[in-house]
Amino acid sequence: FTYRRFGLLDALDKVAALGLRHIEIRSNVKLDSQRPGMRANEDLPAAARRELKARLAERGLSIPSVFADFNGSPDQAKRVFEFCQELGAEIVVAEPPAESFDRIERLCEEYRMPLALHNHQKGQSQYWSPEQVLAVCRNRSRRIGACCDGGQWARSGLDPVECLRQLQ
Repeated sequence: FTYRRFGLLDALDKVAALGLRHIEIRSNVKLDSQRPGMRANEDLPAAARRELKARLAERGLSIPSVFADFNGSPDQAKRVFEFCQELGAEIVVAEPPAESFDRIERLCEEYRMPLALHNHQKGQSQYWSPEQVLAVCRNRSRRIGACCDGGQWARSGLDPVECLRQLQ
């Protein structure tokens, strides 16, 4: 999110220049300014994926997580997990449609990759409060949990410390 005004390939240079070694990418971010319609997501062509992985390797960067946008399509959900796995990501961060959880839970198990529910602020996310996250996680795989954003909780008028206690 910090470098959202830049293409991902340019952002990698900025992250590496800071001495950081890890970056979470967002699937709606453009790859670069020369290809503004190309996004860093499951639709990224093979050649562009190779280029992205080469740039990551050249800069000593890894992608431990991907913030993915699920559209509810079974085919798209599987391609998201395949894309994340190909990039070496260990966690998928998302705010998926409620009706897709059975499918996503199976993919979490198949790919041995957790799903972390992000909590954008109230009015922007159906997972804005700990109670909503807990309700979705109830009776689900241990691979489905929370991506706790204290700033978003504060924007929603919630106490971040209390929210963490609830999700403990």
